[in-house]
Amino acid sequence: MRLWILRHGVAEPLLPDNLDFERTLTLAGKQELALVLKAAKRLGIDPNVLLTSPLRRAKETAEIALGVLPCPAAVETPTLIPNAAPERAWAEIAKYGVEARVLVVGHQPNLGKLIAYVLGCDLSLDLKKAGLVCLEATQPSGKSGPPKNGVLRWALTPKVIANLRK
Repeated sequence: MRLWILRHGVAEPLLPDNLDFERTLTLAGKQELALVLKAAKRLGIDPNVLLTSPLRRAKETAEIALGVLPCPAAVETPTLIPNAAPERAWAEIAKYGVEARVLVVGHQPNLGKLIAYVLGCDLSLDLKKAGLVCLEATQPSGKSGPPKNGVLRWALTPKVIANLRK
């Protein structure tokens, strides 16, 4: 399975009178996402599944991905909310099979934990906003449970891309 994990872009700050669920992307957040996703397109990313958190900033991120990448409509899943267990997110992803090419859009700390889970290691990972990671993993044949043979292929951040363009 090819798995791309994308953190939402920069969102408006959480204020006492608004809900975290409804925070929207800032203009700068949208611009950084476009930069990362255009680079990803040049790298040949071609998901056949797009899963997103139901939080507004993640759904907006998924919409931007749909405008840049050749991918299907987004499927919302609560397994990608900020504090969901990585095992739940992996179980959702694994439903699509070993041949799937899945783009996941979500939040920290869930995504950092999911990356460590797929890689089968005990790491503390902080995926930056608009950061994108490419992994490969396989699901044990006919079984549920953790992935095996997780491999990190590459990682992109807006800062890395901006520095490459100088």
